[in-house]
Amino acid sequence: MTAQDVRAEKRLDESAEARVEATTRTWTGPEGIPARGTLVLVVGRGETPDVYERFGRRISSDAYVVVAVPDEAAARVALADSELPRPLLLAGSDSGALAAASLAADSPEVAGVVLVGLPSGADGSAGRPADWQDELEARTACPNHRKVLTAATTSGLWDAIGVLPSLVVPSAGAGAGAGAGAGAAPGAGVTELSVPVLAIHGAADRVSPLDTARVAYRAFGVDELAVVDGGLHDALNDVTHRSVAATIVLFLERVKAGAAAEPIVTTGRP
Repeated sequence: MTAQDVRAEKRLDESAEARVEATTRTWTGPEGIPARGTLVLVVGRGETPDVYERFGRRISSDAYVVVAVPDEAAARVALADSELPRPLLLAGSDSGALAAASLAADSPEVAGVVLVGLPSGADGSAGRPADWQDELEARTACPNHRKVLTAATTSGLWDAIGVLPSLVVPSAGAGAGAGAGAGAAPGAGVTELSVPVLAIHGAADRVSPLDTARVAYRAFGVDELAVVDGGLHDALNDVTHRSVAATIVLFLERVKAGAAAEPIVTTGRP
């Protein structure tokens, strides 16, 4: 390789990093408080990191750095950042959950994973939204988040990231190294993860129905499934987003304490 080739390759690398940085959002914790770790969040289809402003601010308020990225490639760049506070954890919603699982399977630096609204293997034809209003109703019941999603579409953000707003569900193996096509059995060909895994899923999710999603979660070796009563597909941004965020913080604290840590808070009758 000539010196000119090396310079050209360096410019390409720098250009790729610049594109990643331009589409990545980072929230840091309160000033003066040491960070307790980093949560790298891979967004789902039809989303940008900007739509996770509320989630990022909430989790970072508990001293965890939150880095929201648009895709798996950007997540790899974030995971390679040696300056991010440890432990490193991954989270993903919808297709982002598949990307997070794929990354965790071959990234030894990942200490834990949060999978949200995992696609459950349907081909999407039955649950395809009839129009934009129907899609909003399938995603979230939160009026504020519906406004955020609508603003994202009208501002052209979806076109900018090169995806369709349709919530057609791929197989659970797609994007996780399985190479399975749409309609494959939930969880077919995926690798069970060796780190702690928390799954969060809406009980009323019609995009990825809970009964079939359970099969996909088991295939990934999920340790704990938190089912949101009445919850829809965008569990991180549904009307119960506060309770979901609290559930995630409890999981982050357990991972911070060690992979084999027992629940820090237990509840029961007195």
